[in-house]
Amino acid sequence: MRNCGTHGAGGARGPAVQFWLLHAAAASPAMLSSLLVLVLVAAGALGGWALPRALTWVSCGAIALTRAGERVAARAAVGFRRPSPPQAAVLQPLWSAALISAGAPAEGVELYVQRARKLNAYATGGRSVAVTSRGLDDHRAGRLSDDQVVAVLVHELGHHATGARRPMLFAMWLAAPWRAAARLLADLEAHSLVVRPDEASRSLPSPALALPWRKRRTSGTG
Repeated sequence: MRNCGTHGAGGARGPAVQFWLLHAAAASPAMLSSLLVLVLVAAGALGGWALPRALTWVSCGAIALTRAGERVAARAAVGFRRPSPPQAAVLQPLWSAALISAGAPAEGVELYVQRARKLNAYATGGRSVAVTSRGLDDHRAGRLSDDQVVAVLVHELGHHATGARRPMLFAMWLAAPWRAAARLLADLEAHSLVVRPDEASRSLPSPALALPWRKRRTSGTG
């Protein structure tokens, strides 16, 4: 992985641009839907100022390309969090080993933890790497060795060497309103499908109606 950081940028720029174009095309429906959600929501509250306010929000996503903006966007858009003191105590030696192996400067990339049930790791923006809390749990339980965690971190650092992930956080920012709206609608639908206990009891046949049917069936089979 160290060679990824020492090769010229020109060799990796082509695949990085292709990667970004493909993901931008895949995310474009969600990004356009987010703009529509913002306009509709803002129209109800702001009237004629809906479109300018929505475009202002979109332009603020460009701040995610800065270091400070990436920290904010990583927390808001993808749920990255700084490691807690116990997590940092476990991750710090592994992270240091990964940085040395990848040839990445310690001040150039920041490590986060994402609370998730799946075992995974991510590289996003231009300087953010995260492991899931499930990964830390598996490491603590002995299901992941130190070398395996270091290898995963080196792999994620390799994504930053190409620069392919730099615009992705901006795309996530633009798609965030649509994802939030879709999650809200899914929660509302799931809530509407839950049958309340009193409604369930009313939907069952009464014992008085069920008893004659049972008698007839018993008499017919005796």
